Amino acid sequence: MPKLVTRVWMALAALGLLAAAGAPAAPVLAGGTACGGLNCLYLPTIRRGCSAVGGAFAQGLAIQYDLDNPPRPTATWVGKNLRYRAYEEITGQAGFTPSLIDYGPSSADPFNTPPQFRTLFSPARTPASASLRFFRTYNWNDAPSPNPGTRGSAITDPPVTVLGLPASVNETIYAPSWSGFINAGVATMVMYADASSVTLAYHREDSAGDVGYTVYIDGLCTDPNLVALYNAADTSGSRYTFIGRGSEHYNLPYLAPNQAIGTAASTSIMVAVVDSGPLMDPRSCRGWWLESVGTSACPVRDGNTIR
Repeated sequence: MPKLVTRVWMALAALGLLAAAGAPAAPVLAGGTACGGLNCLYLPTIRRGCSAVGGAFAQGLAIQYDLDNPPRPTATWVGKNLRYRAYEEITGQAGFTPSLIDYGPSSADPFNTPPQFRTLFSPARTPASASLRFFRTYNWNDAPSPNPGTRGSAITDPPVTVLGLPASVNETIYAPSWSGFINAGVATMVMYADASSVTLAYHREDSAGDVGYTVYIDGLCTDPNLVALYNAADTSGSRYTFIGRGSEHYNLPYLAPNQAIGTAASTSIMVAVVDSGPLMDPRSCRGWWLESVGTSACPVRDGNTIR
């Protein structure tokens, strides 16, 4: 083999090993853009095959809810794909408390436990404050479907909208548990899945609107069987046929309570959440970390020094 070819091959092999080893997930720019400069080098993504950790995945009927006609492509709809909305890291910046936080008593139904983020892991755990990473995402300027719209200004209230949780590379990640079911033996529905992220609906409505909890998980090496099942459902054609709110004419993947969805691709996974409206603060103990309420890990918000 000529020396030049040998050197190029060795360089590409080294890049492949570095990429396969995995590095901490970087902030995602809007629309998936990774380089905005004039001199960008685009190399192919090199990735080990993701592990099949979730066992058998089921599917079932989703409820068409959004009124867009035609329905928006899910990959470029920020209500369903957090990575398309994008987020930036603010760890170490001023303006918020770098820990979980107690927003005070909630008026939520005490018998309806929201998705608990400590159950992303097994055994369930609450990370130490010093190990957390903090991000903010953006407002979005909607446009008529199928136009995806454009990124707006950064969301500053709440000050944190995406939370980075420490994980071990290849650690199994699970759908967060809650107290409800969306069907017999079914806890959640998958509204979006790709090789790096999953969006979970804690309802059967195919929407992140005013219908209940939606949880976004990024930084995954998603179970390939789940991705395949999702892609088959998403490309069947039926999902993008508008019949009307309440129609049940297509399937999406269903998950059993706390079913595994993939593994951590690096040393952090990112999580965000909505509850029938805008993005919420994923640090909130009264919502997503109930085990930490009343502990030193969860100081009470005062709007001034603790916020």
